[in-house]
Amino acid sequence: MSLYIRRTSEGCHIHYVLRESYWNGSYFAARTILDLGMDPSDHIVYTGGNGFYFSDAVEEAFDRMGLERETEDLEKAFLCYLDPHIRRIIENFSTGRGPSHPPWDPEESAYRQRFLHP
Repeated sequence: MSLYIRRTSEGCHIHYVLRESYWNGSYFAARTILDLGMDPSDHIVYTGGNGFYFSDAVEEAFDRMGLERETEDLEKAFLCYLDPHIRRIIENFSTGRGPSHPPWDPEESAYRQRFLHP
C-alpha cells in the first residue's frame, strides 16, 4: 500500500484527497480514502511540543474501508503539510545518520583535508 495526497482543481478552488495505490492482483489501482477538503493540514492535530496525531476523520476513514495503515505511511503522505519544525525532526530520523558519501581511504581523506585546513 502506498498513501499519497492528490491535489485537484474544482473550478477555481484547489482540493485534496488522501488516496491509496495498491496491487489488485492484475494491475496497480488507486482508491480515495478521504476527502481532505481545501487544506490537508486541518487533519493534523498538534498536542504540544513535537507531538501530533491525525484527526478522527482520518482514522475513521481507514476503519470504514476495512484498511490497515501504518503511522509512518500517513506521516510520509502528510509530511509537507506538517509544521516545519516537526517536519525537520521527522526527516532527520528518516534519513539516518550514516555518511552522505562513500568512505574515503586515508590518502583521499588527507588530500581533501589539506584544502579544508590549510
